[in-house]
Amino acid sequence: MARHDATDNNSPTGGAASPPQPKPEPLSLRKLLGIDSANKRAAKQKKLEATLEKMGVGHDRIVAMEDVQVLEKLGQGGFGSVHRILVRGQPAAAKFMTLDLSKSSKRLLQNEVKIWSSVQHPNCVSLIGASMDGNKLVLCCELMSGGSLFSQHTRRLKDKAALLSTAECALRMLQVASGMAYMHAMTPPLIHRDLKSHNILIRSDGERL
Repeated sequence: MARHDATDNNSPTGGAASPPQPKPEPLSLRKLLGIDSANKRAAKQKKLEATLEKMGVGHDRIVAMEDVQVLEKLGQGGFGSVHRILVRGQPAAAKFMTLDLSKSSKRLLQNEVKIWSSVQHPNCVSLIGASMDGNKLVLCCELMSGGSLFSQHTRRLKDKAALLSTAECALRMLQVASGMAYMHAMTPPLIHRDLKSHNILIRSDGERL
């Protein structure tokens, strides 16, 4: 019986034939136009909006995480952490709060978001918007870079700097009273219940609360 050699007689080197190369997959018109990726982004945005609307966040306050740059951590609270962020390049702060909560805790969180969304006053921290980062709710708010009234006072004591004058103290009291009067006049009235120097925050100009 004649022996069969697996050679390519037409090959100039007489070596084994190279395997056929797979043909490149043709690009679909949908991929060329970016329709698939656009549809995925739209579906993701729709899911985000549905989740946040259940939390009481209005459509105009929904922020995409692609527009948020997370910077350093500022603190830790009961529901999560607080970070300094940039929202579309603008400085802000964000509370990252887990949604892996009990039903009662989740109701409290939803209530907080709804109330915060309705508060609009010069002496109350403004809610800029909200987003989702995995299983965490991200609440973007005004950055109060001056710290708290408590930290400002203790810093002055530590540095042996001049304390607030009587006029400055009176201004602080009027600003706090203005914010509280606004909340008490809401329907239904909004009661702070934890008003203290630790929770009185100062804006970057060091003057306004």
